[in-house]
Amino acid sequence: KQEEDTTDEEEEEEEEGQARSEHDNEERNCETETINNILLRNVLEQNKILLNKLCERDNACNNYKIMPDFNKTIKVFNGKEPRYQARAWLDTLNGVANLHKWPEAFKIEAVRANFVGAARNWLDGREINQWSDFERMFKRTYIGPDDMGEQWKEMLRRTQGRSEDTEDYYQEKARMCRALQLPFQILKTQILEGLWSRELSDHLLSITHKDEDDLRDSIANYERVNRARRERINNDRTQQLTGNRSTAKLNLKKDAAKESEETMTCFRCYGKGHLASECSRGPSRRTTAQPKALGIKIKCYACGLEGHISKECPTKLDKACRRCGSQNHFMKDCPKGKDKDGEIHIINQENAPKGKYIKPVEINGAYTVHGLFDSGASDCTMKNSIARKLRLETKSYRATLSGFGGENQILEVEEAVPLVLGIDGVLGTEVRVLIVPDTAQVYDMIVGRSWIDQPHIAYYSRVGTLKVGYSDQNPFKNMQIE
Repeated sequence: KQEEDTTDEEEEEEEEGQARSEHDNEERNCETETINNILLRNVLEQNKILLNKLCERDNACNNYKIMPDFNKTIKVFNGKEPRYQARAWLDTLNGVANLHKWPEAFKIEAVRANFVGAARNWLDGREINQWSDFERMFKRTYIGPDDMGEQWKEMLRRTQGRSEDTEDYYQEKARMCRALQLPFQILKTQILEGLWSRELSDHLLSITHKDEDDLRDSIANYERVNRARRERINNDRTQQLTGNRSTAKLNLKKDAAKESEETMTCFRCYGKGHLASECSRGPSRRTTAQPKALGIKIKCYACGLEGHISKECPTKLDKACRRCGSQNHFMKDCPKGKDKDGEIHIINQENAPKGKYIKPVEINGAYTVHGLFDSGASDCTMKNSIARKLRLETKSYRATLSGFGGENQILEVEEAVPLVLGIDGVLGTEVRVLIVPDTAQVYDMIVGRSWIDQPHIAYYSRVGTLKVGYSDQNPFKNMQIE
């Protein structure tokens, strides 16, 4: 029994020894793994540091920076811009530099490339090595301290130009108001006061807006509707102009067809069936008895009395010149007026003076001639050669033009033609155009008050400009008066 007990104790001790041996082995293995992990982490960390250094060395050797196109990113600065524009220019340059990660040398070179005029002279007179020095000197010279009063004045001076796009004006004006931290209602008032179009300002004033985006949407909608309306009106006016041309041609043909031989009277020979321009008989055969026999009242254009013509006037002296008073020749042969007439007659279309009163005149929608816009002339006149060239069907018409065709001259008109005239796309009603000799005027045609004073025609004259429009369409409402 004692031997059995001894054997059991020995077995227990042996088992305990084995257990302690296994535990010791496990502890040694854990310590070994921990040491290996630490060594591995250290090796990995060293490899990472070495790899980063190699990458930095490669970047330092192969780092190429591309300079962008300054014309598209940075505007030219001349030193005369307002303060807010100078501040915006500097912010733009810093933004581009930060985006492309420019070094300071690139920033300074970008400044040199975009400074012109007075700003370039300012830059050349200073030694700048660091970007911070440039910013400090630039802000001191061109931006200065924040002056709310000056910013307010600049905002008030910003108004929309006559041909400026509304979107460009709106965005810049709104930015200036935001810089002053103005509430939206004051911002809206300032924008509306600076608009060029009074109609747009009144339209926006009658609408309640919540914010800037709401205001901009209203402006965009108004511009879109107004643009569509103008296109429609222009198309309708073009169609109306085309229809008026066709109607004018048709009316002229009808008038010519109605003019029968029985109603045609020649005021040269007082015969029937032809006009004075087609008369084969000279004016010397015209007598007082012929119009009296036809029941036509005649009037002397020399003395103004009725009953005789000027060649039979008893008060008219033979060979009397009305220019110089000599009784040895007529006015047409007067040597005193030859030099002056010569000076007038040598003026042709090439050397004729060109100015705002010289306008292309559209005739019956089919022909165009050069005309003189003359508000001092009572009637419209046309050269005889132009009427023949255009094959216009003239009618007999007797009139006297005083002070026309030269100094102290009286011109007797024998023909006229009804025409529809147009200037600058504005058509007038049919007017009577008097046919005068080519020597009486320089231009192909003179447009007088018989066309100008029509109620639907309006015009204004400024320095170097003469504009004609329809009076019912307010053509000059946007005219800028200086």
